[in-house]
Amino acid sequence: MKNLKKTGRKIECVADMMRALLDGEILKNKAGDTLEIINDNLIIDGAPSNKWIFFLIHDELSHLFESYKRVEWYKNIPEQGVICYVGKRRSIACIYRYDKKCEAHPFVDAGEISWSDAVPLTKKELLNLCFEE
Repeated sequence: MKNLKKTGRKIECVADMMRALLDGEILKNKAGDTLEIINDNLIIDGAPSNKWIFFLIHDELSHLFESYKRVEWYKNIPEQGVICYVGKRRSIACIYRYDKKCEAHPFVDAGEISWSDAVPLTKKELLNLCFEE
């Protein structure tokens, strides 16, 4: 998964797995299967749920997991930029840079215009924008 950064937390037992999940971290095994809590729901991606249950009740398998945190989108802007809603009117701009030195307006678009806020469009919003009648 992109936008993930290892936390360095040691996962040695099921209790460590639960602490990581409750702290908002994402558990990932070498196969790329992930487990995380989103909006109070346990989200399983990759492995079938019965496989996760097996991992969650066997301390000796917990070491197979690493803990990750999501990296904020603006800390990992791709070269092509990120299409976002910006400003109070929710205008659309492509953000190419985040300038942490400029706290009031850190989001910079292609025209070098700085914005105080930027929210990436979802896939659905982008499709609606492209194909609206």
